[in-house]
Amino acid sequence: MKSFSMFDLVAFEVIFLTPLILPPFPFRGVIFFSLLTVCYAGIVRSTTGEPLFDWCLGLSTTTQMFKSSDLLILSDPERDFWQNGKQSGDALQLGPWEKTKWAAELAYSPRGVGWNWEIPYISYSGTKSRRSFLLSRGCRCVAYYLLLDVINNAGPLPGFPGVHDHLFFDSLNAVAFVWSFAISAYISFWLAQTLPYVLLVLLGLASPEDFAHVLGPASAMFTFRRLWGRVWHQIARRQISSHGCLIARKLLRAPPGSIRSRYAQLYVGFAIGATTHAVAGLMAARSSSHSRWEDPTCALRVFASYAVVITMEDGLIQLMERCRILPPGWGRDDLKSLTESSRMEGKRRLVCWRRVFGYIWVVFWLTVTSVSYVEGLKTAGVIGPRFKLPFSVVRYVSRS
Repeated sequence: MKSFSMFDLVAFEVIFLTPLILPPFPFRGVIFFSLLTVCYAGIVRSTTGEPLFDWCLGLSTTTQMFKSSDLLILSDPERDFWQNGKQSGDALQLGPWEKTKWAAELAYSPRGVGWNWEIPYISYSGTKSRRSFLLSRGCRCVAYYLLLDVINNAGPLPGFPGVHDHLFFDSLNAVAFVWSFAISAYISFWLAQTLPYVLLVLLGLASPEDFAHVLGPASAMFTFRRLWGRVWHQIARRQISSHGCLIARKLLRAPPGSIRSRYAQLYVGFAIGATTHAVAGLMAARSSSHSRWEDPTCALRVFASYAVVITMEDGLIQLMERCRILPPGWGRDDLKSLTESSRMEGKRRLVCWRRVFGYIWVVFWLTVTSVSYVEGLKTAGVIGPRFKLPFSVVRYVSRS
């Protein structure tokens, strides 16, 4: 096991970006994806000595490997991707500097905002004007920072008992730990993605329309499918859907929209997520006392359970719709169908209670399926002692 070198990461990013800058030539994608794989293998075999850094490195580089496969192997980038207002093939006419900017924006635009491949369900609330953007994002930044401070100083982070032997984990401390971690991860990710955007808009270097919400509204989290399809960050959605469609339509020859196609894409998507997190877990484990080839987070099993819960949930929703316990469209992604259905007229209160039950359902199953994963992160050393925020209001108030 070798020590991590920043040169390897720089080389990885250069190889990742270069084929998008160069003009097309035969086997361009295969050549550069092969070089990227060699570089990636070197990074995976290295360690920074810190489990958290190794875990983040595994997540980011594995995600980029799948994205490189999507851009170079499954697509013809110059003809398949273009920015709003442009047309297919326009990138072929760009000069060297313009092509470099085009390639960088394509490669590092995880959700396709402003591109023809923009993923669905992105929220643009608060982006109509510079003032509304700064006000809405600024207030949420302050509120989220304070909540993260409270969780960090008062949450049940230190005492996390083992729960592998408890089917429904009779320890409330374990449940509290899982959700303190989940909320902290949500807030930390939102702040890390949003604060740079706020700074750019504040300085007048970017337009607020370019920075939609990185996470979906928590109000959409009333089914397990919506949790993963609407609320969580969706940074890997493009490469997950492209590989899922390839397997469903090319290998399985499933018609678009069919049940076979839908669930093939579902399981392929979670298989990609499982692989990404398993590599990160393996890298983190090497920084601790664990076996070299052991993933203490059990990511493959955990992400498989997510897909199984969604499959079970879909069947249950269809059954309840047929029994008229739920209105038509409850299991679909169209929120308007829940309120525009003729059955729902004058029954808004009933809709509210059904959603409350949905939230309880999601919280329950996310806790059941994720508790071993969070425990594994702690075992691997990814979750360690409390981290110190730059400024703690809780600590300041407690000292005064």
